[in-house]
Amino acid sequence: MKLDLPRAIALLATGAACIWLARSPQSPSPGASAGTVGKLAGLQISYRDAGEQGSTVPAKILADSIHQLQSLDGLVAQLDVEVDVFGEKSLASGLYSQSGQGVPRARWDLNFAPAESGLTVTQVFDGRFYYRKTGFGEDKTLEYIDLSQIPALAEPKVLSVAGPAGWFGVGGIPTMLKQLQGSFDFTLVDIQESIVGDHKMVLQTIRGTWKQNALKALLRGQVDPAWLAPEIQWDRLPVQMPHAVEITFGSDGYLDSFPYQIVFLQSDGPGPAVQYRDFIALKLHQVARKTEFDAGTFTVTADDTEPVDKTGEYLARVKMFLFQPIQ
Repeated sequence: MKLDLPRAIALLATGAACIWLARSPQSPSPGASAGTVGKLAGLQISYRDAGEQGSTVPAKILADSIHQLQSLDGLVAQLDVEVDVFGEKSLASGLYSQSGQGVPRARWDLNFAPAESGLTVTQVFDGRFYYRKTGFGEDKTLEYIDLSQIPALAEPKVLSVAGPAGWFGVGGIPTMLKQLQGSFDFTLVDIQESIVGDHKMVLQTIRGTWKQNALKALLRGQVDPAWLAPEIQWDRLPVQMPHAVEITFGSDGYLDSFPYQIVFLQSDGPGPAVQYRDFIALKLHQVARKTEFDAGTFTVTADDTEPVDKTGEYLARVKMFLFQPIQ
């Protein structure tokens, strides 16, 4: 593997993810019954067609999940990440934390395998600043965005900017879901029920395909518009582009409409018989509600690394979505 490839994979992995709640501390894992565990756990998942549900049902599932995550005082979860890109596979594990209602503070810590590589990525949103700290052996970088310099970003309309390269500046899981909500059209593709002892959980999976205007906006100035219509020519688009996204939500007495799994997918081409493969995936397990955090949880230490201000670069990247929307 080339020296710079793990870094590229790491940035992609923190850009789009698959979220799977394997176990909460007060309820059995929904995957404990056959046919309901995601592929990242090494088991099988049994999908059955949920039929034509239109856009109302999946839209409500997604909206309910966002509302719940924005209403929690806080939570923590262990992370497992799997990336299959550039012909290379990479694995990582770590911790996700979020605190506060509305747009919560958030922290992602990832350590990429093999451990000998020393590749680590930490991303923090503290309510004003976004930080990304990357370590690769002796080489360390620290970048930040100061949102107080970009008042327009306080408006939710910017959240329609989704994509692997746009993770820096996203924040936590609820903001990620808001991005997906604005960028993809969803249909309900599966409903499952998991019963383990006296614990029952309903799992619902929705699949999203790009809204044409969102995809055009994301790739504006990067590709020929003819490649995006009438059919998307995926083979001509950047290799890091997800072609679709699939989210599995679970509801039980501990958490309702929780995003058990978000998988960014790539396809083998257009058409009704399109086959998808997992592109970037993230699991959350040992998920627990939490109200109190250590004072340093949502801070970043420089460790003798000179911080690099990416505020201007970030504004240049997103201003077209704020001031020049595609109709």
